[in-house]
Amino acid sequence: MSRKQPRVMTTKQFAEAMNVNYRTALNWLEAGLVPGAERRTSPIGEYWEIPDGALKMERPKPGPKPQPKADAKPAKKRGRKAA
Repeated sequence: MSRKQPRVMTTKQFAEAMNVNYRTALNWLEAGLVPGAERRTSPIGEYWEIPDGALKMERPKPGPKPQPKADAKPAKKRGRKAA
């Protein structure tokens, strides 16, 4: 009985399957957001191996992550000074 190897994709194939830009896919990979993806090294450079199951991942929300405010003071009213 042979053990079936999971099918893997390149970053380009993953980006096309997820319908996102190549750079977006790389950002997700570098941030560790793609489950099961592994960075590999070859004699000519590094590449990502992405399993088929990664296509079921939940897409990250676009935009920067909100930062908690360190000093949450109420805003002062701006207006003219009384004469």
